[in-house]
Amino acid sequence: MLKRNLRDVFFRFDESMKKFSFFLLYCGGLLYKESRAEKKPPLFKRIGYYLKGYTTESWRLYHQSCDPQPPGLYVSDYQRYNKAPRVNDKYGILLADKNLFTDFMSPYRSYLPETYAEVHGGRIVPSERSSHPAGNTGELAELLESGHALALKSSSGYGGLGFHVCMKVGETLTIDNEPADTARLDELLSSLDDYIIGEYIRQAPYAETIFSRTANTIRLLTILDPDSRSPVIAAAAHRFGTNKSYPVDNFTRGGLSTAIDLESGTLGRSAAHTSGGRITWLDHHPDSGAPIAGVTVPRWNELCDTIRELASYLHYCPLIGWDIVCTENGMKIIEANDSPGVDFLQIHRPLLANEAIRTFFTRNGLLNSLQKRSIMKETG
Repeated sequence: MLKRNLRDVFFRFDESMKKFSFFLLYCGGLLYKESRAEKKPPLFKRIGYYLKGYTTESWRLYHQSCDPQPPGLYVSDYQRYNKAPRVNDKYGILLADKNLFTDFMSPYRSYLPETYAEVHGGRIVPSERSSHPAGNTGELAELLESGHALALKSSSGYGGLGFHVCMKVGETLTIDNEPADTARLDELLSSLDDYIIGEYIRQAPYAETIFSRTANTIRLLTILDPDSRSPVIAAAAHRFGTNKSYPVDNFTRGGLSTAIDLESGTLGRSAAHTSGGRITWLDHHPDSGAPIAGVTVPRWNELCDTIRELASYLHYCPLIGWDIVCTENGMKIIEANDSPGVDFLQIHRPLLANEAIRTFFTRNGLLNSLQKRSIMKETG
């Protein structure tokens, strides 16, 4: 009896700590997004946003959609940071830790970029699973000389923070498009900790034509049907980098978010941040001038079939945000996200307008009262 009572106490304590950690995650996300918001309205107005679970940036964003919908159909920031992590629960670490994800996905390694080395406390450790392991700056320089490009990213980072690209342009070594040498590369590597040095993916011609300076990724949101446990691709958007967002394509750093038709893979209009928190809608890339709207992602159906297969393999995690780059021969998975960002998806269409996502959120107890009312009104 005593053992059972103690076990129950520890279980309740563990659950309470888990909820508290998710709340702290939400507070951190709120503070981060609020710090980036431009021309914030008076506090009394923002309190209204916060009580509904939205940050200033998200509230503005969703009110500038091509087809604005009732607020209750948008997944809130509170749900993203505080509620959604409970769906994958303890298995979310499979996605959050990039090294663990790579190991777990070993049966599908052909879809992952090659990892050449890791950096711990400025020390380069060659990867045992690489066909081109590199244990020092000189060996990395040899990789660059042979035509490989390197992507340096934090093993647990997000939002493209701290990301670096190293490559040879002609005879010149560049780091983030700036001329450099091996001494500068060594200096950069010495300053890093808990980083992965991997293959920088060469993207398919259609994406290279639109904007060549960044690897332009597609975000696919998968959920597991609560009844059949079969994977469903619930939403998708294509990101394109800009001169402002370089060296990444992140929407929050100045990149574009482009609608994708889930049936055909055809690209629609693109949303771009402008000053003062305003959104501009574009059909062409603002820097290259290349057309975006109307372009079709090659092998779209094949790509979707592959993602569904991978989501089925990762069935421990019912909610995944996949970031992929289309290549000339298929695709590469840049990362898979636990509790994925949804703002650049919902700028095109609110997630809860999708019946599959509504069912998923309902069955997982993620809906708030505002959303329940909006859904009842929407569905009659």
